[in-house]
Amino acid sequence: MGARILHVIPHLEWGSAETQVGAIVRRCGGELDLHVATGREGTRLGAMISESGAAVHALTATRGWGDVDPLQVFRLIRRLRPSVVHLWRLEKSWPAALAVAGDRSARLVVDLRLPSQVSAWLPDRLQRWILRQADRVIAHVGHGALAGERQRAGDRLVYVEDVVDPSHGKETPPPHSIRGRLAQQYDIPQDARLVLWAGRLLSRKRLRDAIWASDLLKVIRDDVHLLLAGDGPEYRRLRRYQQHVRIEDHVHFLGTTWDVPSLMAAADCLWCCSQEEDTPLVLVEAQRMSLPVIASRIPAHRPFVKDGHTGLSYSLGDRAGLARATVSLLDGPPRAQALAREARRCYPATDDSLGPVPITGDVEPRDYREVYGELTSAALQ
Repeated sequence: MGARILHVIPHLEWGSAETQVGAIVRRCGGELDLHVATGREGTRLGAMISESGAAVHALTATRGWGDVDPLQVFRLIRRLRPSVVHLWRLEKSWPAALAVAGDRSARLVVDLRLPSQVSAWLPDRLQRWILRQADRVIAHVGHGALAGERQRAGDRLVYVEDVVDPSHGKETPPPHSIRGRLAQQYDIPQDARLVLWAGRLLSRKRLRDAIWASDLLKVIRDDVHLLLAGDGPEYRRLRRYQQHVRIEDHVHFLGTTWDVPSLMAAADCLWCCSQEEDTPLVLVEAQRMSLPVIASRIPAHRPFVKDGHTGLSYSLGDRAGLARATVSLLDGPPRAQALAREARRCYPATDDSLGPVPITGDVEPRDYREVYGELTSAALQ
């Protein structure tokens, strides 16, 4: 077994950082001794990570620290003695940096998946301190770091290209069995047309647009049902909005217990409504499974969704435009299949790359294993 790596992530609900941890576990589990510390591990993704060979350690939420208590992380570091501690979702996992600094035995890797979100949550002085403590600061190909982070991290800043598990979606149950479960639990007709959204319920995901568009679709065709797979801080507000719009019979909150690849296999299309996004891994996973995608026109989606070629796009906030695009897909199965085939061609059958993701400037993307290898080799010298 190789070097011991401890990943610290606030939750294991389905999102880009979380699925990336899962992909790393599947890809590197035989080479590295991987551990995951998380505040909320009771999810389908958490079970998949455990089944793939990584040890999942539950952190108990505490007042003042939230899901990542630095004292619990400190004790875990003392017990496991990892070579590297990798922090994900820095806006929530930052207390773990205190634990790493207090122990001083492990190298610290900080993930800047969405720098603007980190800046919105953390005071500038705290950001500066964390970046000074980090041995490597990871920015992502196609998105990169903000100028401030580049200046603060210096030569410790590395660009990494996210990966997708090549086995994603290959072991899903038959679509009719998934539809049967949905019919039993949510009273959705087995012949309904299913629109899927998957991820964290956050305000920047603009799920009110999705709920409103579902209400518009209900007027045009009564067989369309929206599945929201995920949980998050916006759950209660969105449920109230769902009730206000009176669309409870066509918008369904599935939570985090469902296997998203299985839902993709049963769905007719995927919606991506965000106003801001990092690497849209859920979108990539859908395209690799030949599921047609409708996405908002934002920089993070453009490399993956060429309107009319590899999917359909709509102007951000245009709820009627989202509904029209959906109707055009559902009313024209040959067109939907053609879009899905063209998108699938962008991804080699056995490759775990993101396909059409752009490279930021002239940087050379690194592999997570390279980053961990450099730090563990340096620690042994």
